[in-house]
Amino acid sequence: MSTTPTRRRGFTLVEFLVAIAVVAILSAIAMPNLRSSTNTANESSAIRSLRTLTIDEAAYRTRNSSYADLSTLLAVNLVDISLGSATGASSAKSGYYFQIVNPGPSEFFINAIPANPTSRDRRFYTDQAGVIFVGDWTANSPTANSSGVAPAGFGPAGN
Repeated sequence: MSTTPTRRRGFTLVEFLVAIAVVAILSAIAMPNLRSSTNTANESSAIRSLRTLTIDEAAYRTRNSSYADLSTLLAVNLVDISLGSATGASSAKSGYYFQIVNPGPSEFFINAIPANPTSRDRRFYTDQAGVIFVGDWTANSPTANSSGVAPAGFGPAGN
């Protein structure tokens, strides 16, 4: 009587380790692209939010002859709760929170600040003209007042 060896089903340890290595390599390639895509989406959301806030500020000024802060815009239902409550890192909307500074009845400044900044995250700001700039509002910004003074809460020290 001859005995034939029976073939076992399943993977060998070497095959299993090769499969794990392939998955690890593919993950290492995909993760930076995922982070980049997330940053781009968050930046796009921040820019859209700045545009929304600029329009809402114009609507508020038409009715009240001055600009408003974020809590006032929320109170009069010009912004939704997710944007109106995005005033700090813990309540950020799509990775950004917003600061509105109203130095006078004829102008305002809005900063979009990354909630968890990394070296690749960008800040954005705008004013009543509606132009969105990349970076921090500083005294050298195109929207600086005639004395070159940044409003409180803006610039590198305004975090």
